[in-house]
Amino acid sequence: MSLRLNNIRTQILLALLLVSLLPLLLIGGYALQSSTSMLHQHAIEKGGSKLSLVNEQIQMFFQGVQGDMFYLRDSNDVGLYLAALKQGDEATRKLMLANLSNSFRQFSQNRHIYDQVRLIDNDGMEIVRISLNGDTAAIIPEDKLLNKKNRYFVTESLKQPNGGVYISPLDLKEKSPGVLEDPPRPSIRYGTSLFDTDKKQQGMILLNTLGTDVVELVKNAQSASQTLLFVSPEGFYFYHPDATKAWGGPTDLKTGANLFTDYPELKDRLGDGSKPSEFQLGERFISTFPVKLNNGQHTIGTLISIADNAVVFAPVWSAFWKYLGMGALILLLSGLVAVRLSRHITRPLDELTEVVERLSLGETDTPVNVPAYDKTQALSAAVERLRKSLNILTRRISK
Repeated sequence: MSLRLNNIRTQILLALLLVSLLPLLLIGGYALQSSTSMLHQHAIEKGGSKLSLVNEQIQMFFQGVQGDMFYLRDSNDVGLYLAALKQGDEATRKLMLANLSNSFRQFSQNRHIYDQVRLIDNDGMEIVRISLNGDTAAIIPEDKLLNKKNRYFVTESLKQPNGGVYISPLDLKEKSPGVLEDPPRPSIRYGTSLFDTDKKQQGMILLNTLGTDVVELVKNAQSASQTLLFVSPEGFYFYHPDATKAWGGPTDLKTGANLFTDYPELKDRLGDGSKPSEFQLGERFISTFPVKLNNGQHTIGTLISIADNAVVFAPVWSAFWKYLGMGALILLLSGLVAVRLSRHITRPLDELTEVVERLSLGETDTPVNVPAYDKTQALSAAVERLRKSLNILTRRISK
């Protein structure tokens, strides 16, 4: 009987605990699954949104460059200089060149996004060079002008037809042939050929944009939850959180640091669309977005966002451990309540068991007065009637 009572108590205890535990498991499992799914989707969308924003900022930076180049090409000062050049009057040419230089300097000072503004002749010789140093645009003296005929961006710009535009790759500037500037200064050059009124080519206009400002746009968008990268079409880093990896290409710092070495699985997955490409690759969430200029005709590189699963799902695990701790506390409190309640339910049965055992030993004088309720109370009353019946039977037998 005692064993049976213990089983009843255990069963009551387990039932009460299960009533508390099952909702915790169901709610916790649902919350974990829904949170994971939500963070998965959020991680993918967040990467794409971040790249879209950075790409838009880069587009805005370059938005007016082509217009600026054509503005200079078609300006009165350039026209007057070309007319004087055509006439062959050296004094007039020098005067028009001085006016042109001042006009270019004022333009550079106002726009403040060009490292250099240049007029170059058909032989690659600089005729005018305006250099921006900090906040000041300065005219470079004639004896400091250089011949750039061997530079690829000059060669390509001179090949452009009337109205054509050449946009160079983003790379580091040289201070002399084969020697990079120190500290490194990246630039994208915009070039267009220059023609006089007789449709005769007279050189080119070349604008050197401040590529450092472009890289800063990517750097400023970096966050602890995402790794942002900006790479060339060949995979060399324009920007990497580890600065030693940047500009590793063969025409830059030549370190060889490359995206496709660090992440070979991305070799054929950078995409070339007009929207971010988003996918999960192993333990990482990846978003890529090519940066295109000149109405999508010229790709300068690709923006990449990489987020590790551990970072993305960190809030889930943090919430999980908090929930687990809260669940353990609830389970402990439920267990204490369940133990107390099961004892309260089974105590009358224990006492009635003892009463029945005493009756079986002939102890029929003590009234049965077990505090009870419901069916247990009815059982207690029945035992009391049994005790009285035994007393009556005993007296009759004695007579």
